[in-house]
Amino acid sequence: MARRCHLLFASCLVKHSAVPALTLAYPLLLDCTRVKKALPSLNQSSIKILELDEMSNGSELQNSLAEKTGQRSVPNIFINGTHVGGCDDFFAKQKSGEIEKLLKQ
Repeated sequence: MARRCHLLFASCLVKHSAVPALTLAYPLLLDCTRVKKALPSLNQSSIKILELDEMSNGSELQNSLAEKTGQRSVPNIFINGTHVGGCDDFFAKQKSGEIEKLLKQ
């Protein structure tokens, strides 16, 4: 039951976040740091970063999102409920203009 609750929490968190970009991260990982440094360039006033190591249920949330998205690594980036992927995915989609399109949804 607890695992299902975490999966539901993760799903609701991603789908109903009031902020345009949601990044799940561990603060000391290089890829997380690279993405965090790039976020201001998106010109969004409210970007939510969840530091999984600072959350009591961070590992459970990461496991739930891994089940939902197939991605266990962090950062695990969502924009307006759409799974973007990790660091390399983010930068590739930023370069192609896809990130900007997602932010306008």
